[in-house]
Amino acid sequence: EMAKWVESGRASGIHVIVGDADLKSLHSLGNFDMVICAAWYWRCGAPSIPDLAMARLGVAHSKRIVVLSDDIHWVRAEQQQLVDSSCELYMGAVKDRELRDYSRADMIVAVTEEDAQYMRPYLKNKAHEYECVRHIPIIAKPVPALKGLEDSYRRRTTFLYVGSHHFGNRKAVRWLVNEVFPIVRRSIPEAQLHLVGADIWKEYAEGHEGVVPHGVIPELQPHMQAAKVMLVPNLVGGSGISTKTLLALESGLPFVTTPIGVTGVNADRTPEAFHIANDAREFARIATALFTDHQLWRDQAEAMRKHVLSHLSRGKLAAKVQETVYTISSDKCISARWQNMENLQNLRKAAQLKRYQVQQQERAKENAHM
Repeated sequence: EMAKWVESGRASGIHVIVGDADLKSLHSLGNFDMVICAAWYWRCGAPSIPDLAMARLGVAHSKRIVVLSDDIHWVRAEQQQLVDSSCELYMGAVKDRELRDYSRADMIVAVTEEDAQYMRPYLKNKAHEYECVRHIPIIAKPVPALKGLEDSYRRRTTFLYVGSHHFGNRKAVRWLVNEVFPIVRRSIPEAQLHLVGADIWKEYAEGHEGVVPHGVIPELQPHMQAAKVMLVPNLVGGSGISTKTLLALESGLPFVTTPIGVTGVNADRTPEAFHIANDAREFARIATALFTDHQLWRDQAEAMRKHVLSHLSRGKLAAKVQETVYTISSDKCISARWQNMENLQNLRKAAQLKRYQVQQQERAKENAHM
């Protein structure tokens, strides 16, 4: 799959860097205009791609640097800290690294408008009207024809959850098996919830009737084809976009989610394509209704298809990419890099001053009680 994208990019004048060997030769690739770096900070201690790319290019260069962020990592780390307090030190480290990389880039591209709005106060270029943080919408693959789903409706007999073992998913699966699915089984005693994507789900399923764990599997499609309703309980968010929601939209499989689960997919433009629950009882009620009401199921599947075609299609993406490339090719981008670094330094100084003031206030309180 990767080889196909590498070859396709080369034919269009795009050099795709796959490994560190390619990255080391970045300065010798010849005449190129722009470097697009995917930001990833979850491997503790490992340098990010923007770190490595900027080191290869050096300080004095005229290449445009774009950092593509799948989410704001320090914001997600803050959410993780609420679940796992051991990541507090990591959270501080990733924020410093992430902001440093953003400050040295000419443009940051976020996958959701919410993320772009959050980052702008940190990195807005005050010297120009140009904003260096842009949003390019993520796209979903073409949705299968509704007739194909209709033909298999009777054969679909399960609820499905798909997710890896990361902290947010662990919290979501506990919530599903302990609070949601027991309510579903009161109305549908034969109901089965299949958990796919992590071996740890076998532990979570123990003692829960109707919960079937599969762990890591070689092929997801058979489980998607057997499922009638997909469950997408995003309980920990703060940044990025839910890949589970995208998976449901791409497959055309009706689903129920939580408010966090619809971040970044323009749900407000097609409300009928999304069933959103705020608590376990409502989540179970909607899941049960979708499973037992063919017309409700069909209406959502049809609305989902329309939503993807209207708001998450390649055409929407292409227009945004063209606009972004045109903007970053302007002369404002190079000077924006230095302005961003100055702005970031000012923000850090303000944060240090605030911490100092808090410390002074705490010491004053301690002295008052002595």
